[in-house]
Amino acid sequence: MLFRSAVIAVHDEPEVLDVGAAVPTRGVRSHGTWPVAPFTIAMPVAYLLGLGAFVWIAPVLIGAALLVRRPSVRWPWFVLPLVALILWIPVTALSLHGPGSFALFGYRWLLWVATAAGALWLSDTPTRTLPTSRIVDRLADLWIVLVGFGYLALLFPNVAVASPLGRLLPTSLATNRFVYDLTVIRFAELQRFVGGTVPRPAAPMAATNGWGSTLVILTPFFILSWLLAGDRRRRRVGWLLAAAAVPPFAFSANRGALLTLALGLAYVAARRAYRGDARPLLVVAVGSALTVVILVLTPLGGVVATRLTGAGASDSTRESLYGQAWDRTTRSPLIGYGEPVANDPDPPIGTHGLVWYAMVAHGIPGAVLLLGALAALLVASARARTRTTLWAHTAILIGVLQAPFYGLLPQVILLGVAVGICWREDHPELAARG
Repeated sequence: MLFRSAVIAVHDEPEVLDVGAAVPTRGVRSHGTWPVAPFTIAMPVAYLLGLGAFVWIAPVLIGAALLVRRPSVRWPWFVLPLVALILWIPVTALSLHGPGSFALFGYRWLLWVATAAGALWLSDTPTRTLPTSRIVDRLADLWIVLVGFGYLALLFPNVAVASPLGRLLPTSLATNRFVYDLTVIRFAELQRFVGGTVPRPAAPMAATNGWGSTLVILTPFFILSWLLAGDRRRRRVGWLLAAAAVPPFAFSANRGALLTLALGLAYVAARRAYRGDARPLLVVAVGSALTVVILVLTPLGGVVATRLTGAGASDSTRESLYGQAWDRTTRSPLIGYGEPVANDPDPPIGTHGLVWYAMVAHGIPGAVLLLGALAALLVASARARTRTTLWAHTAILIGVLQAPFYGLLPQVILLGVAVGICWREDHPELAARG
């Protein structure tokens, strides 16, 4: 019901400008969606091979190769804070110890490079050769993939087997908890709450928080691709898919994901109200009330209630980790520790929020650069001249809201793609280049 709330009364409203749809592509060389395809439509195969965590780096390899072939590349201003962060992170490697730490450090660093590469590739690719709708469709594909994996989690909650890649890794890496979580085939995290054990969807991400975070960040693109599609049949299928997403999302018991989704949809409705159309704002309020009624009258409400009942222990753990993260940062404020700090038997310090991760791993300068980079993405996309850019901007807003309590690695790459979409759509002069 939340999905429907924010899109009613927006679908039939004409856009100010939609370059991707307005410019004909016949006779023009078309660029493919290769940089995003490996971690979107190809994700099921990649995950079952053990490569699900690594195909997110595809924008580095493919996008960079495409950019190098161009005689000149324009650098939008919003990429510069990201580049500054990327240049600072290697300095913090001075605090690392052991080859395994350097390998994981390189992986995380490449995720940031991929974020910048994806944003730069899209913002420098004219819409006349790569319509934005194709990128939006690929991102919506990943949303559907996540829902599909959500049902695998509910049907096969106890599956946890080594992937082909996991079997090939040396023991020193395969036994590392972080690497194991990235390469194991595990559809669900089993978590005990008051009243029983709940299978919380996780795949193709490493943990259930990552699954919920990614699903919510991608929801604006699913709405664009399916619920606001021009074809009536596609819209009907979209509503069925949206309804199908409710059970796994409820079982994920992801409070942060639900909160940021609600805030994102309310944000879209508020912006429409500011432009003189208060209908979406009213529908959001009514839809939210109906959602509460559904949860109360169906078994799904019991799952959510169980999660809320057992939230105290989770909140206490997070508060403790946040306090430890600040304490550790004060001991090494300049360059941090290069990675989250081991904290057995509790989770590593710096893993419960991207902001806290940046502080612990890359010091105060890293945290400041991160906040600057996120602010740049948000400001650069805020213009939102079209329906497409409004929803893409909302995806960035949702990601920024999640940064204090979700790790967002690799989800930050989606924010890079989203800002690239906003930049190319809000600057129609790019469509003339090719």
